[in-house]
Amino acid sequence: MKGISLLVLSSLAGVFSVHDNIVPNSYIVELKPTGKHKRDSTSDAHSDFYNSINVSGIQIQSRHNFTSDLFHGTSFKIEDKHKADIIREFPHVVRMWHVKRYSQPKPVKVELVNSPNEVPKKDRFGPHIMTGVNKLHDHGVLGDGVFVAVVDTGIYGIDYTHPALGGCFGSGCLVFTGRDLVGDKYTGDNDPVPGNDILDCGGHGTHVSGILAANDKSFTGVSPKVRLGGWKVFGCKGTTQSDILIQAFQEAADAGADIISASVGGPSGWSEDAWAVVASRLVDRGVL
Repeated sequence: MKGISLLVLSSLAGVFSVHDNIVPNSYIVELKPTGKHKRDSTSDAHSDFYNSINVSGIQIQSRHNFTSDLFHGTSFKIEDKHKADIIREFPHVVRMWHVKRYSQPKPVKVELVNSPNEVPKKDRFGPHIMTGVNKLHDHGVLGDGVFVAVVDTGIYGIDYTHPALGGCFGSGCLVFTGRDLVGDKYTGDNDPVPGNDILDCGGHGTHVSGILAANDKSFTGVSPKVRLGGWKVFGCKGTTQSDILIQAFQEAADAGADIISASVGGPSGWSEDAWAVVASRLVDRGVL
């Protein structure tokens, strides 16, 4: 069974008020597909939308175009926020939301003491015993054939430095796919510049990936035989935004993810966010 796991961190609720997490003058719109649907930024719906913008004389800066059948729309920044209601009334606009800001999760660091010559042994990790994971391991339920996408700060040590996560990236590796959508210098207040790898400078993506799939003499993850993909949506510090999260979810779904893990949360009502709409639609398609 496919599934989306959205871990909403309650500790983040106090980071922003409902109004503080709104990105000023920035919006996401869902568009009605027109004509023959195309998966590119020149689709009829987008052309109609931007033609209407030009005719109306409204000044906007395009952010992202979404062209999948999951969510067809665009995000943009408007020069005059008072003209947003004009855009909301365009006939090809289904719905319009503010772009929202989400805080970067923080990993909890602990020291794990073990002998370098320690041999693997039966699962005795406390949380695994408390949750019954050890019993699944005893029955050989290890996540074979499941693809988990981690939408987070990246996965540290792919290619070479972290043997617990396979030590490599690409075909035949534990971490076999993914993309850096923002770059290390992205803070949530500047423009994202996608990078060439998903190396993690924040730590949380690695933390999540280790819980999921670490396979080491000193620790075994919940599902050590899953395949992992990483979509990096945070830079080395700062926040991310809801249109970037939508892009990551769409790409992960297109790549065939069975489970999408996103340890991201905030104070807004869940149904009042475009990203939540995308997540709910994935659930409806069996990506739970």
